[in-house]
Amino acid sequence: MLVAIDAFPDSMIFKYENVNADDAPKIVFDLLFPRGPEGAKHTKVFINGSNFEEVEKVVAATQKAMKSAPWGNSIIVDPRGGYSTAAAAVAKTFGASIERGLGSLEGKNVTVLAGTGPVGQTAARIYAAEKANVTITSRAIAKGQIVAYKINQECGAQRVKVFEVSKPEQTAEAVADADIILSAGAGGIQLLSAADLAKVPKCKIVADINAIKPSA
Repeated sequence: MLVAIDAFPDSMIFKYENVNADDAPKIVFDLLFPRGPEGAKHTKVFINGSNFEEVEKVVAATQKAMKSAPWGNSIIVDPRGGYSTAAAAVAKTFGASIERGLGSLEGKNVTVLAGTGPVGQTAARIYAAEKANVTITSRAIAKGQIVAYKINQECGAQRVKVFEVSKPEQTAEAVADADIILSAGAGGIQLLSAADLAKVPKCKIVADINAIKPSA
């Protein structure tokens, strides 16, 4: 709600909770048809939520409903702030790479710690789209493989691999070849220690999405 208000301070906001893919078309048609093109043209649909899979279903149903109508509206998607946070994190590391004279993200080795979480998998997807070589870490290898497979399918190339990190001592190995490290774990959880970082002389950029200490 706060994000929507900050983005559109003069808007009137209607909130719908517990929306699923079956509900989405009804909401879309109710906002479009009774008001006509002129009445509905400034209406935006903001889709949020903590369940990424459910959000994707709602987005797909919303897009389908928009296409079936004579006119459509803009859709904004940012589940739990995961998309905007991931995009900002990738942009920051990209900016740092340019500032340091390291060039674009293409061909860079990037390790995303906690890469199967909402922010981590989104950041991995963006890095892969920029043609970086991405390693995502996960406590459960099977979960990481599902995320990696999905992103590679979207990219049409094998750019993402998964590294199991179920114990702290495995982190150093996961980041061994990284040029860029992004820590995308929950706030207040340290995923990368100073000792681990000292073992990665190749790494030039380290970022953490959280402002809650301890860092990385």
